[in-house]
This record gives sequence, structure tokens and C-alpha cells, in this order.
Amino acid sequence: MNKKIYLLLTLLFTMVVKVEASHLFGGDITWTCLGNGQYEFQLRAYRDCGSGVTFPAWSQIEVYGH
Repeated sequence: MNKKIYLLLTLLFTMVVKVEASHLFGGDITWTCLGNGQYEFQLRAYRDCGSGVTFPAWSQIEVYGH
């Protein structure tokens, strides 16, 4: 039984896995009250120009609570 566990652990730790990462430096979220309970949110994200994360041009969000 111990040999099977050691073999399994050896296989798990010797497997080659490709890993990639991109960076997001930070961001700001601001909002404007449009009246009648509606708000407009704006997200500014700061990223690495060459290989940073990508964002869509616009997105829809839902806010819950009071």
C-alpha cells in the first residue's frame, strides 16, 4: 500500500504543467447617481501594457442591497 502512495505522489510531483500569469496593478470604481434609483458605474483598471490582463470595452453589473 505504501509503495502505491509513494508512486502516486512521485507521479504528481514530477508532472509538467504549463502555467501562465498576467498582472493587474490596481483600479478604481466610481459611480454617479442618475436619479430615480439609478447609478452609472465606471471602472478604471491599471495593467501592464504589453502582457496585462484584458478587459471588455463595457460590461453590465448588478448591485444588490440597500
